[in-house]
Amino acid sequence: MTKRTWDDNNGKTWVVPVTRWRLDFRKASHRALRKHVMERDGFVCNTCGVSPAEIPADYDGSFAPVVKGDRYLVIDHIRSRYEGSKAYSHHPDNLQVLCDGCNAAKRNRVDMRSRGGD
Repeated sequence: MTKRTWDDNNGKTWVVPVTRWRLDFRKASHRALRKHVMERDGFVCNTCGVSPAEIPADYDGSFAPVVKGDRYLVIDHIRSRYEGSKAYSHHPDNLQVLCDGCNAAKRNRVDMRSRGGD
């Protein structure tokens, strides 16, 4: 069964976002989710280990932290939303921090598997 709520680092309970598309970081709940996952994962890419030189003390999840030049950290779905099940949701248990480069590489591997190429 899909979890419908999650608790942030301050103990506030949030409803898991339900959206067909990407998270919309203009919404407070979506910003809180990105902030929570970034803090939980220590602002470090879970694949290559890259991290920002500095994290603003007042980080609120409204932007993707820059790690190097034009690279930045993103929130990635561990199990893809496109695998055909609502169980693979925007819940923090299904999210991780990746840099945009590792996220793109993962997406390409997943796409190759779905086409039978990997």
